[in-house]
Amino acid sequence: MKRRIDLRWLGRTSRLVWYDGTSDRMVEASAKTVLGLPAETRILLRDGDGDHVPVAGCLPPGTYDVIVFDGAPPLPTDEPLPVNTIALPDDAVAVAPPMLPLYRTVLGHKRQRTASVSTIIGHFIEVFTVPIAANDVVNFVPNHGPFALHSLYAALVASEYDPPDATSFYKIASSAVVLDRQRAIRYYAIPPSDVVQLPPAGKGPILRAYLKTSRLHALPAETRRRLLGLAEVLKQSPDDLLAAYHRFLMQFTPISKAQFTKHQQRTS
Repeated sequence: MKRRIDLRWLGRTSRLVWYDGTSDRMVEASAKTVLGLPAETRILLRDGDGDHVPVAGCLPPGTYDVIVFDGAPPLPTDEPLPVNTIALPDDAVAVAPPMLPLYRTVLGHKRQRTASVSTIIGHFIEVFTVPIAANDVVNFVPNHGPFALHSLYAALVASEYDPPDATSFYKIASSAVVLDRQRAIRYYAIPPSDVVQLPPAGKGPILRAYLKTSRLHALPAETRRRLLGLAEVLKQSPDDLLAAYHRFLMQFTPISKAQFTKHQQRTS
């Protein structure tokens, strides 16, 4: 008889299938194969009750979050992970590229944070924002207000990694990543049926765009590597970071001035 579970990791869900009688060791090795993790990676699963459980052949059907404790990011690939996968032998596990050097190993195999706040902010920006298209005049990332880049950072990152104020954050961000700015009024639709305009402040909005939620399930390989390194530094799971990011974006939708004006005329 076949058994199956769904593995949720880095915003993607992959199915693992095996037969009764398959050893726990082979089931775990097969899970790592599906996820593109090297054999030495230490993983546990988080079940629907929030408990951490080992990968085992007796697991009941369900969706499990993958918790990576000491591993590397997934293999670079532009292809979706297989939906149905039968248990594979141990030597089928591929070797992934090394993880971002946000941690270093010290005596006793403990981890010591070596990444500066500047490095963390830089990786954060590279994961959750993208260069804006030359003809895009709508999706600028705001530099103040509830939808600002610093507001997103504060929502996802613990206060110990957050500069003392927004001004300090943007100064550090500008030293970590090139952030071009343009003073412009931005417009947003707010669920369920409101619109607002955001006047420029300081140097103005950032000429980058928030990563679209439709791309969370197909992140480029480099972005996935950065996300995994960032998650380990922040002591969070990548899925939790992506879920929090998704919730943040659900609060607003960038719109054009024409859309804003049309809505105002319709409701006046």
